[in-house]
Parts: sequence; C-alpha cells; structure tokens
Amino acid sequence: MYRFLQKNWFRMVATILLFALLGGIGYWFWWGASRFPVVGRAPDFTLNDIQDKPVQFHQLDGKIRLVNFFYASCPDICPMTTSYMAKIQENLKKQGLFGRDVTFVSISFDERDTPNVLARYAKAYRADPNGWIFLRGTNAATHEVARNFGISSDLDPSSNLYVHNNKVILIDRERNIRREYNIGLDTNAKDIVKKITTDIERLARQ
Repeated sequence: MYRFLQKNWFRMVATILLFALLGGIGYWFWWGASRFPVVGRAPDFTLNDIQDKPVQFHQLDGKIRLVNFFYASCPDICPMTTSYMAKIQENLKKQGLFGRDVTFVSISFDERDTPNVLARYAKAYRADPNGWIFLRGTNAATHEVARNFGISSDLDPSSNLYVHNNKVILIDRERNIRREYNIGLDTNAKDIVKKITTDIERLARQ
C-alpha cells in the first residue's frame, strides 16, 4: 500500500483536485442560475385599498410581491393579465406560499374605479384577500406610482379608454425588483403562468 501511494500520489492528488474544481464550477453555475439579479428598487408609496384604508407599500416588506397596474373597464390586456395572476394564485396556494410568503398588489390607475368597482372586479377573478390586495387613489397619485414603476398610461378621449404598456413586476422581501414580465395580447398563457410561478417559488427559497 505504501509503495502504491508513493508511485501514484501525484495522480491521486491531481484527481482529487480535478473533482474539487469540477464540483466548484458546477456549484457556481447552479448557484448563479438559482438566484435573481437585482434590477432596480421599488418605490414606496401610499394608496387606498378596497375598504378605502391607506396602505403603505413598505408595510408589505418581508413578503415577496407581484405587482401589476390595470383599470377595471379595460377591454383586453388587463383582464387577461388578471386571469394569469389568478392561475398563479392557485399554483402558489398548492405550495403553501400564497398569503404567507407572497402578496399580489394590483393597482388601478383609473380613479373611476371606486372601492365597490374594485371589490366586484376582485370577486370576478376569485382574488383571495388573504394574499391579494387592490389599491386605488386619485389619478395624480396612481399615475405617479405607475410612472415610478415604468408604466405609462394616457386616457384616449375618443374612446374613454387608457392606452398603456403592461408588465408584471416581481419584488423581493426587501423591496428590490427582481423580474419584470412584459405581457401582451400574444403572450402564451401557459408559459407565462409557469414562468412566474417558478420564479416566485425559487425566490421564496432564497
């Protein structure tokens, strides 16, 4: 045994170092792939909920947040996005994450969306109030919040509808923006629901 070690020590050490190097490289790629870069900082703000009570965004620190902007009379992209979030809600409930670790925040930028209008909207999509809040305010207040999140919205006087871009924003427990999902009418429902669900599950494990 001693002679064997004398003759082969260099080969054994090289083999051990090689496995250690490959293991380190594999861990580095796994660690990097399982984490999210910080792409920005979410602004703090205060708006009112369905009960017309003020909610400060920093009060939700400690939870992962999925944020979107909409208005209740939107004929196309808003209801589609809300339906995707409803499916994500159900997926997260199965994992025991919804409400406990994750909160959805849907912000209307149309002051015509009264608390009663938002309550009916939330009920239509079976939004669970234990983990999904709807916020509103004056046009000046909500449009400022939307701009701070990179959302533009302009009322078209000819149709009385808003022209706006649409994205869903994933925010971590410390209020850092980790992902932004641009959603359009051609977005594949199954793919985007799976992507956002998976990203939230991964972020919850970090």
